[in-house]
Amino acid sequence: MDFSGLMKQESTDSEIKGSVKQVMKSLDRPKESTASGTPLRTINKGTDMKIWITRHGQTDLNAQKLMQGRTDMPLNEVGIAQAKAAREKIGDVRFDAVYASPLDRAITTASIIAGVDKSQIITDERIIETDFGKYEKRPYGKMGLSMSLYWALPEVFKAPKTVETTDMMIERSHSFLRELEQKDYENVLVACHGGIIRVIRGYLEDAKKGYIWRPRPENCEIRVYESVNGAHRLIKDIL
Repeated sequence: MDFSGLMKQESTDSEIKGSVKQVMKSLDRPKESTASGTPLRTINKGTDMKIWITRHGQTDLNAQKLMQGRTDMPLNEVGIAQAKAAREKIGDVRFDAVYASPLDRAITTASIIAGVDKSQIITDERIIETDFGKYEKRPYGKMGLSMSLYWALPEVFKAPKTVETTDMMIERSHSFLRELEQKDYENVLVACHGGIIRVIRGYLEDAKKGYIWRPRPENCEIRVYESVNGAHRLIKDIL
């Protein structure tokens, strides 16, 4: 989800805004390149595979700039077109397995990109979108200070009450990935969401915090990772 405008809330104190921007600049220093071919993380040996991670296509809530967590919204026409375009970009890749969040927008995206019927998609609750609690469906710019700060800078600010923490997101998504790496797949597609992808990237890019929060993933952006004997590297980012 695009929350780049969160810091523009009318009620936010100008001095706090300035401080947050300074913190974001310090946190967004250039990261180590993961495309250099250097293995990132070593875990128990599993099958060599390519893991294709994608965010779902656009929904009406995305277009309206409303918080979209567990609300089960379908893709809109733009989202369907985005998924079809992503399929064209990857060519004739065939996936040994296709996983998705149990939400329809992720399942439909996975079906289109992989070129398979929805009945063939494996759904997993561990890669569902973040639970935004009482902030679900709220406009990006009217979230209140505590939620705005948390979603912009989870390294610094704690999750408000009713909202899923980064630790909870890490626990469930990393469990999914560890299990996935034990499968006998050459190519596997995982379709999920903008929030949970940030902690999935953390696992596959060996982030000390367990997540990579910025830049936000775009709709139907595909990041392809190689897992070789449990070591990871980013191969390409398909926009």
